[in-house]
Amino acid sequence: LLGHSHGGAVALRCAATAEVPLSGLVLMCPAHPFSGHELWLVNFYLTRVGSWFAYRLPRVPERLMLLGFQRMPGSRVALTAKEFQPYLHTLRGPGTVQHLLRLLGTWKGDMRVLGDDLREQPVSTPTLAIWGNRDLVVPVSTAKALLACFPESTFVGLDGVGHLPNEEAPEECAAAIADWMLKLA
Repeated sequence: LLGHSHGGAVALRCAATAEVPLSGLVLMCPAHPFSGHELWLVNFYLTRVGSWFAYRLPRVPERLMLLGFQRMPGSRVALTAKEFQPYLHTLRGPGTVQHLLRLLGTWKGDMRVLGDDLREQPVSTPTLAIWGNRDLVVPVSTAKALLACFPESTFVGLDGVGHLPNEEAPEECAAAIADWMLKLA
């Protein structure tokens, strides 16, 4: 199972509950309960002003949106307007903002429960964590606390890469995953 960012948190939940046995877990800059770095943004969007802003975000001109998304890659210029289009398309989809606000409404509780579950019962699933050393969304400095809950973990740090390793360094990510999977076999 592979998860990136919030998808990483979903993958962590699957691994922690072990409802589905996993033979391996790949986490790419995952949102996780030991970070807390993103709480200021979660708290902002849960305010009236933040909610008002969220509903207007899909209508912000592409140039302004691209400026905001430019902070995600490590190089600050790696994300082009063309690469940004799928993110914008998703954000502008019907019901997306409502869904994101509902998700943020349960964020703190969900992360607290996930953290408790991971501390209570470390996950024995072999795990590969890929992280950009310039990730401003979920800083690599938080990886150690998360991986302490994964006794069979391998860490791959990517120099100069931010929160979008699959976009910024696709060959390196693919090679790290392939090498790790070969070692599992």
